[in-house]
Amino acid sequence: MKSLKNTLNKYLAGVALLSAGMMASAEDDSSQTTEKTQIEVMDMSKIQKKKNSADTICRSLAKMKLVKHEGCIDHFYFDTRGLLTTGVGLNVDSWDNFNKLDIMDLEGNILTEEQKKEAYEKIMATKANYAGKFAKTTADKYKDAFGVMPTPASSGEMFNNMVEVAQNLSLYYCGFNFYNLHPRVQSEIVCYCYSLSPTVLNQFKKFFGALDELDYETAAKESNVIGWGQTRKNDVLAEFNLVPKNFSMKLGDAMENAFVDEVLADFPETSNTIRRGVWEGKQCIVVGPGIPVTLKDIQKLRLFDECGEKNADTLYKAVFNKREVKELSEEAIRKCVKHYYKENRKTRYNSLCKDINSKSIIEQAAILRLACGTAGREKSYKGFGREINKGNLTEAAKEIFVSESVFARNHPSSDPEVLKANCKKFNDYSYNMLANMEKPQMFEVSQAVAAALFRGSSK
Repeated sequence: MKSLKNTLNKYLAGVALLSAGMMASAEDDSSQTTEKTQIEVMDMSKIQKKKNSADTICRSLAKMKLVKHEGCIDHFYFDTRGLLTTGVGLNVDSWDNFNKLDIMDLEGNILTEEQKKEAYEKIMATKANYAGKFAKTTADKYKDAFGVMPTPASSGEMFNNMVEVAQNLSLYYCGFNFYNLHPRVQSEIVCYCYSLSPTVLNQFKKFFGALDELDYETAAKESNVIGWGQTRKNDVLAEFNLVPKNFSMKLGDAMENAFVDEVLADFPETSNTIRRGVWEGKQCIVVGPGIPVTLKDIQKLRLFDECGEKNADTLYKAVFNKREVKELSEEAIRKCVKHYYKENRKTRYNSLCKDINSKSIIEQAAILRLACGTAGREKSYKGFGREINKGNLTEAAKEIFVSESVFARNHPSSDPEVLKANCKKFNDYSYNMLANMEKPQMFEVSQAVAAALFRGSSK
């Protein structure tokens, strides 16, 4: 454990130096460097390499903290809520989770599938014996109570997988900004997402809001978890207090810019406009690749300044009522894509992709582009969602063509042939992007976790 701590300290020192260098170079060039130039500095391979390193550091730190605070129990026990638990606080109360483990008897003999099912049913039958005593019965009291235990290897594998699930949940709440945060803070967020239910996490809006602004001091004040011991609370505060004020890794910004590049790649020049369009079957105002914007968005992003209008109202009326088409700068379009992704990352892709945060940047971009091109037609794209969630990228790519001709035929357009051509161009690009991509490493996530992460996605 000591050598691991030393290794992680070296990682952190290297990360700090790297971040300081990135921030210093950004500050030196701030007067001359545009967003476009910054995007070109770091290509996708470099971003992926830095992300992989950041993930390794974050998960290693998180695992150390979780083992310290949750403990690591090699046998089964009922926790204070009466849920069957093992390892580092792993909830295996359901048969699906229990069945993911390899189970052995106390002599070390591995159980067959039939024996495992029988053992599970016997354990569940004993739960009534402990009713009302869960909070008072310590884990060691259960050591030989059930006659079976998980193999260390399978328990460790489940722990690793659930830390990965917790990190995806962290991205669900933080978006690309997760990779701007200091690794100490990243690992704390992963611990929160590992230990707390989505219902509890949803109450930490001020906490995540402060992190969005890199306000570590406010985030620390909002980090209190009712029910945690004072030692754990103090450890969390200590980690936040060690982070320099407004510290940023800048990696999240680079990832976000690469994401926007992919969203906007190969779109026709006419997409650099704000115009009247259709979103989810309703007339509205859209920008760029078909992303909807509201009057509030126009005001917040000050798109009216771009178009030479007095205020948001006059621009909205000109575009929606008079059907005027106005050009926007690339910078404005990029702002719109970033804003839309930030505001909608938790709910936008439900029908197309359940676990958006486990996908690569390129996959996320392809899914967003597809969402923009298929708004209102989610039912037709169930096949795409089914295959992408299985990791079958080639099959998912084939499903893109499902409703192309129907869309082109029914879409309100004065020139259906042009629309059909643009639609085919869009679909061809998305198909090639997915079909030529290496299959990402997929891991199993329980239906309960998936439903909690992406509400309504399983409907």
